[in-house]
Amino acid sequence: QSEIITVNEKTIYALPGEDVTLSCSILKEKGVHVTQTQWSKVSDVPTRRIAVYNPRYGTIYSEKVYNYSVSFREDSQHCMPNINHSSFMVNYEECNQWILQFKNAGLETSGKYECSFTTFPAGTSSSEINLVVRKI
Repeated sequence: QSEIITVNEKTIYALPGEDVTLSCSILKEKGVHVTQTQWSKVSDVPTRRIAVYNPRYGTIYSEKVYNYSVSFREDSQHCMPNINHSSFMVNYEECNQWILQFKNAGLETSGKYECSFTTFPAGTSSSEINLVVRKI
């Protein structure tokens, strides 16, 4: 059985007008491949799909309401700085990051965001980040 581990900050605070970065990382065992990633705003009803990335087909930006960009990185060195890589990553081949960046975040940007990684053969793993944009 292949394993994947998803790691991210649980809550991020920002002031209106600031640029905000939400980052989600996934540790994968050898032989596990990312086939698709997605950012969604799950606190909205219905859930808003923001962006989808596929290694073969590229990135689709679904939500035009926010000023944002996304990026996908395959970088095991800077992916999880708080983890002791030498002891922890023995069984893991690489770490991928799925990043959502908001420019000039507004109060309406606040909410729960979900990053999801669809992998083969391990399946889907997802995690939520709560973004709080508020005045002091």
